[in-house]
Amino acid sequence: MASKSKSVLISVVVLRLLTLGSLAASIVLLYLDKFTVSGDTKISFKDVIAYRYVIATGIIGFLYALVQIPFAVYHASKGKRLIRNRCLPE
Repeated sequence: MASKSKSVLISVVVLRLLTLGSLAASIVLLYLDKFTVSGDTKISFKDVIAYRYVIATGIIGFLYALVQIPFAVYHASKGKRLIRNRCLPE
């Protein structure tokens, strides 16, 4: 039972790192994305207001994942939570 719980904790850390990498890649792709519309008109994310909200959401998600990773690593290595109250969701 202990090895199963340890593998779950390690998978949580791996998934958080995968989330962080995916968010970083999506932010970079959205920022560098440019496309051409009918002729020579080039549009980037700066021209469309909705992309700004998408980038802001990606940045907030990136920062949240960045904050959660040390807690997940500590929980996986020590087997106990750093903050023991119900402050952070389980």
